[in-house]
Amino acid sequence: MKVIIAAVLGLLLLMNGAGMVQAEKATIDVPFDSVGTSCWYDQIKIEYHCTWQGVVEIFTLEDLQEFKDILSKKTYDQEIEKLNKKALEEISQEKAKLTEYEKIIIEIERKLDKGIADASD
Repeated sequence: MKVIIAAVLGLLLLMNGAGMVQAEKATIDVPFDSVGTSCWYDQIKIEYHCTWQGVVEIFTLEDLQEFKDILSKKTYDQEIEKLNKKALEEISQEKAKLTEYEKIIIEIERKLDKGIADASD
């Protein structure tokens, strides 16, 4: 009788323990070319962590839009700010190359586009 009870208890424990094991396959998109990984398992939190090593290339606007869901909001905002700053620098460099008359023509065209130009311009 003790053997049967022990066998039933053992079978119940085995069934409960086997039901607790779960595994998932995950595919991760890394927003850069990786050259190596380092992974470890956190037994307390029951999480698997990986770190990818590689060189992050300069993001383009298309890259940022593609990886927006992967990047944190802070990283996304920082990269957008970098792109905006770079674009403003390029614009100011192009403006520096213009002659005074070209700058006046651009200003008049801008006013015409907005519909605020008058005969004095």
